[in-house]
Amino acid sequence: MSNGPTYRFSLEISLVFTEVNPVYDDGLEKVTEKASGEEYYRETLNGSFAFLRDDYALIAGTSIEEQINFNMEKWDGNQWQTYFSGYFTKADCKFEVDECGEGICRVDITPRDFYGAILGGMDKEFDLVELEPPKTGFNFTRQPIFQVYSLGDSVMTCYLGGTYFELEVPVPVSDVSDLFSTYFFGYAGSHLVVFGDVLDPDISGEYINNVTLAALSATPSYVRKTDGAYSITLNAGTTEWEVKNVSTGTVMYKSAPGAALFEDDIVSIVGGHIAHCRGKNIFTRFITNQLSVGSSPTSAIPASDIVSSPAAYDRVLAIGLTDSDVPEGTDWENVIIAHAGHSPTPTRYGKFPDGAPFFAGEYFTIPAGAGSGAIYPQGQSTWPGASFWFQYDSVLRDFQESGAELIQVADAYKLADALDAILQELNPGVSHSESDTFSDFLYGASNAIRGAVKYPIITPKTNITVGEYGQPAKKGPVKLADILQYLWAAYRCKWHIGASGNFIVEHISYYENGGTYSGTEVSADLTTLTDPQTGKNWEHGANRWEYEKEEMPERIEPGWMDRTTREFEGYPIVVRSVFVQKGNIEQQKASRFTSDIDYMQLQPEDIGKDGFAVVECTQSKGVYTVPYVEITLPDGAEFKLQNGYLAFIYLHPNYHRYGLPASLIRLNEEDTTALSVTRRKIQEIDYPLIGITEPIKLVTTGLGTGKILELRENVAGEYLSVKIAHDTT
Repeated sequence: MSNGPTYRFSLEISLVFTEVNPVYDDGLEKVTEKASGEEYYRETLNGSFAFLRDDYALIAGTSIEEQINFNMEKWDGNQWQTYFSGYFTKADCKFEVDECGEGICRVDITPRDFYGAILGGMDKEFDLVELEPPKTGFNFTRQPIFQVYSLGDSVMTCYLGGTYFELEVPVPVSDVSDLFSTYFFGYAGSHLVVFGDVLDPDISGEYINNVTLAALSATPSYVRKTDGAYSITLNAGTTEWEVKNVSTGTVMYKSAPGAALFEDDIVSIVGGHIAHCRGKNIFTRFITNQLSVGSSPTSAIPASDIVSSPAAYDRVLAIGLTDSDVPEGTDWENVIIAHAGHSPTPTRYGKFPDGAPFFAGEYFTIPAGAGSGAIYPQGQSTWPGASFWFQYDSVLRDFQESGAELIQVADAYKLADALDAILQELNPGVSHSESDTFSDFLYGASNAIRGAVKYPIITPKTNITVGEYGQPAKKGPVKLADILQYLWAAYRCKWHIGASGNFIVEHISYYENGGTYSGTEVSADLTTLTDPQTGKNWEHGANRWEYEKEEMPERIEPGWMDRTTREFEGYPIVVRSVFVQKGNIEQQKASRFTSDIDYMQLQPEDIGKDGFAVVECTQSKGVYTVPYVEITLPDGAEFKLQNGYLAFIYLHPNYHRYGLPASLIRLNEEDTTALSVTRRKIQEIDYPLIGITEPIKLVTTGLGTGKILELRENVAGEYLSVKIAHDTT
């Protein structure tokens, strides 16, 4: 070996320490490397050690079942400092005895650090119920649900708080009396929209019936909502549909005899302009658990209901009008919106059918509505060449919230406690706690990315899906890998283990900045080092780099373990770059967790029995509550979601614009830019041996400030080779 740093070595076998003198090459390196796709660093020794004479005898005489701990210390001029810790067994060794009977044992050393047991136990399954971490109960609200049905349709749309979803109607109902008497629906009017390319006179717009439902089949009549200027009636004598100017009684458009109003052309008397009409007869009801809502008694949900009955709800109330009411001019006139809005630019509401008489292949657009209130699609999957919408105004919202009931879940665990319980099983020296020491992102009072603290709590899903659970779930199988995947998929968080064994979880931006949420942390400025022999900067002639070509996905798809509503499922993050690989779809699912607790209650048959519900709670006076979160999408759509902090339409814009493959992206169906991009400009450079003790921090070179990917330190003290990732420019 060449002259250089001074080291001493010892082996520890069954708590007995023996000083040894292994032989190693001058090329031996200590390598500190960032794990691929992760943010933690591990130290390894790149090279072998040879043990001779007494050292050989010590190892050869040890049981093959015994772990031999290896300690390498370095003299810093004042005291011995631990340089590397590892281990091996006899099974890892290569033994050789020469003709003189002298033995030699060669072995590569495995790192002995906090990571070994943790990484080895990633896929080990634990029963969280048996581990018994501290329980933390939480409260949430079970709200009544509006259900809206179009006569004869194959789906029914449900509206709960600020979300909506469709349920299949196995046997479509076309009998109005069945909807009223068997399934307890009220009537919300018959809503039409008239549209065309060029109409003169312009009869386009929304229409509603100005006769009762009972009279509609014999003497159908509809009037334009906005101004009442035009009406649509059926001429019983000619069987033609006629559009009249109400003030003059003049027929302006009419159909062919016997034509179907919602299918055939309506043609102007003068000019031959063609209009089309699409419409639906809409019915509404309310499912709840209350025996009465206000002064109105509820009924039991029919045993053979129009859709499958949810376990969490057992009562139903008809809301709306009767068949003897005239919808025109009532509050129900604007609850449903019939719309022919269209755009060649993609929207998230789908397309007009290819065979549509107008706007074929264009995209449906959300209407402006009347008054105030969020607007959601109604029966979207069966739209007949026009779109229909439910306007969820403050009156309906207040009515719904007045029937809400508080549900308490006692058998739940803070994510911090669950994580710590698993870590303790894998390595008692590694711990996690609900403190900003362990995660400023999750537990900090005012994190720069996350804002005010929110408390992630998990519970076995059956504690949610069973309407009034009497017995808590008896099992809760989960792996460490499941929790870490949730942290990445939901929050874009990675992890590392601190020097004292703290299991630290932080947002990807923390690691990109060198271990901080404020500015950047730089451990070394390598541009300040000079060669004492030449007087030149050590970087002289070293500003060379290449680009790392990663397999760039064309989109990143989020998801949960189970089916959820669209708002919780979210939309793919689409990557806009010439380097994307067509067909490369990256799945980022929280594959053991589901967050849409409202949908879980309504459709428990869509929810697997294993896995966990996860909620993010606020806390007041020790009580944890799942809040309602108001979210507005770029297109103006508004939502008020229970557990909305864990809806991907919230998670993506708040946490997922960092560390992406490219700058230009489409997020929540809107083109935008990433706030940070993966560093792929790679520089490798040699320096004199300097101490970089915190590889998580950034370093500065002539190419800028970058992130360490790898440090290769020559044990003989000759050089330090650094691999650095810089911003991609």
